[in-house]
Amino acid sequence: MYNVSSLSKIQSANDKASKSVEILSDVNVKQIFYSTLSFWTNKSNTCDVNASVHLIGKRHGFGIVNVEHHVDMLKTASSFLKELGKTEGKLLFVNDQFTYNLDGLVKTFALNSGQSYSIEKWNCGKLTMSEDKLKYKAIIVLNPTKNLFLIREARKLGIPVLSLCPGGSAMFNISYPIICNNESGDSILYVLLTLANAIIYGQLHQAYINWSNKKNTISINE
Repeated sequence: MYNVSSLSKIQSANDKASKSVEILSDVNVKQIFYSTLSFWTNKSNTCDVNASVHLIGKRHGFGIVNVEHHVDMLKTASSFLKELGKTEGKLLFVNDQFTYNLDGLVKTFALNSGQSYSIEKWNCGKLTMSEDKLKYKAIIVLNPTKNLFLIREARKLGIPVLSLCPGGSAMFNISYPIICNNESGDSILYVLLTLANAIIYGQLHQAYINWSNKKNTISINE
């Protein structure tokens, strides 16, 4: 997958990747709080019982996110994707047809991390009947309430689902929920950037190990 001709090049790429994903280890409450990207969830008159434990209250219909919970969820999801990247597992980014203004964002992160994406209406049975269903090792869903069929299919097939969850969405079917505002462009950008970087970090880390092992094998044979 990676054709690197020298140790300096691969080390440079690895260092660059490490710097770009410092957020994976350095994400903290202060950083999230001052960014104000994920502090509020979507406005809703209802609150899912599983999501409510990740909120510290509501104001004018908007849920107030417990930022520490948001950080822990984002770190957990990122760690999973780093390991997935090391195994070159395939990931599917999914956006619903109602938030087409986010299609460009989804495409960018999917393609830059070498993954697939879907920005069309997800009909019942689409994943189950797909020839590619077995190649996907995880799915990132921007809006869980608009993709219930997909989440149910993925659960049935044993495919982990990562999702950006507002306070009113059900989380019990989601493997790696991330409490946040999934209607805010800034919030979505922040979360997707972190997740995509985690995948790339895992890919580059494994590529470096493979290259290093190959180099050591050649040295021994010489």
